[in-house]
Amino acid sequence: MTSDAVPARLSVLEQVMADLARAQMRTQANLDQLAAEMRTFKDESRTEMRAFKDEMRGFKDESQAEMRAFKDEMRAFKDEQRAASLRTDERLGSISGEYANRMGTLVEDILAPSLPETFRQVFGPAAVEESGIRVRRRHRTDPGRNREFDAVAAGADVFLVAQVKSTLRPGDVAEFLVLLGEVRDFFPDWAANRRVAGALASFYVDPSLVVAGERQGLLVLGLRRGLAEVLNTPGFQPRFF
Repeated sequence: MTSDAVPARLSVLEQVMADLARAQMRTQANLDQLAAEMRTFKDESRTEMRAFKDEMRGFKDESQAEMRAFKDEMRAFKDEQRAASLRTDERLGSISGEYANRMGTLVEDILAPSLPETFRQVFGPAAVEESGIRVRRRHRTDPGRNREFDAVAAGADVFLVAQVKSTLRPGDVAEFLVLLGEVRDFFPDWAANRRVAGALASFYVDPSLVVAGERQGLLVLGLRRGLAEVLNTPGFQPRFF
């Protein structure tokens, strides 16, 4: 190796070492920049997370407040509904009382005074021997059953049961027929040795219901001021049960 070759190699090595040092410096600078960016990112993330938590806390507080307000509204609504229900019950009780009073007036003031004459008009000259209004009786074989009969009248061999309706409806005819089939179990004394007949009475009776009642052998009475009028066609023959 010549004396000139050694310095040349040293110069190359120094250049390589210098390049390596510069590369390391660049790498370190990049690492430092990356670390700084990561710290900034963490700080920003931490700040955003705190802001998010604050927002969630505020949302939770608002939700709880809204839920409490909703519960208060529902409680107030339930209280109002309960009060309205009580008022309705009171009104229904009042209406029921008015209805009972009205029915009592129909029976006592109109039907009862007319019943003896109606009885003679339909069943002949026999006088009414026994009668009663709003008579409550217990079933003969089932003491747990009892019911009130609007009006009854007995004379000679006929026992007449009358039921009063403020408004007569088609279903009332069928229900009354069922009741007439059980009358002897409620009146084993009055109905003994007597034929049972039935009469439906109301302020207003649709002509179709007069026909429906007649087909079942029932008397149909229209209640007028101070009297009861037989609405059946002339020559009608009542059915006995």
